Amino acid sequence: MGERDWIDLITAVTDIRQCFMQHVNEQVDLTIFSPYETTAPTKSDMFYGRKNEIASILEVIEQRSVAVLGHANR
Repeated sequence: MGERDWIDLITAVTDIRQCFMQHVNEQVDLTIFSPYETTAPTKSDMFYGRKNEIASILEVIEQRSVAVLGHANR
């Protein structure tokens, strides 16, 4: 990130985290660093930080169908 980016970040009037992520997304191809497999199912050990989502799915999976959607930024 350049000087202008850092100035935008420290003077952000909105969420500083969102501002930072916007600058990163504009400047870095994150698919290069992605640990996820895009041509095969994701391995189970890659699902971390999603306890609430997994709990919500497990709560209803026996009564109804669940679809999990993802998006690859390219």
